[in-house]
Parts: sequence; C-alpha cells; structure tokens
Amino acid sequence: MPLRTPMLNHNYLLVQTSSLPDLVLVEVPKIEHAELNDQIEFFVRINDRDQLVNRIVITADTTFPLVCPIPKEVFSEDIKFITAELYYLHIRSQDGNMDRSPMLTLLLI
Repeated sequence: MPLRTPMLNHNYLLVQTSSLPDLVLVEVPKIEHAELNDQIEFFVRINDRDQLVNRIVITADTTFPLVCPIPKEVFSEDIKFITAELYYLHIRSQDGNMDRSPMLTLLLI
C-alpha cells in the first residue's frame, strides 16, 4: 500500500514564516504495514537541500498519526517566496527497504 502525504496542523499551503509557531506540527498518517522497530524519518527540502528533522522508531506504544515537531527556524532562514517540500520515509527494520511518501509542497512568504 503506498504511503500517504504528510499533513500540517493547519490547512494552509501558503505559509507566512513570521507567523509560524515555534514548533510546526506535521502529522504522518497511519502506515498500515508498519512493524516494531521500523523507522520513520521526516524531511524538509528547501532549495534542493534535504534536511532530516525527525526520526521515530516504531515501538509497541507508537500511535498514529505520528506527530513530528519541526522547529520554526527550518522554515524561516530569511528565505521568501520559495517552496518547502515535506516528506517522510518508512524504513523497514527487517530488510532496510524504504518507501517514500508523496511531497506536501508549501510556498514560504
């Protein structure tokens, strides 16, 4: 089953960086085939540079949707009128294979 697009804690795809909270909360929807010890790595891509912003190991206590906090600074490095793309990887512990989610694209203003 393909991965689903990450979700922001608001519905805006046009993002005014100066008004972002200190932590931007992004949700990773339920991954049907996730197993114990699998990893979820969350990335933000700005200017073709991928930045790992969160890594979560699936445990017995993990609940979905996963909430990944991203520091505001990731989005507000004096960059304006540029896109930020958010995505995550599901890395299977059994074989190291990974699936990549579709990108959520934001316009930073």
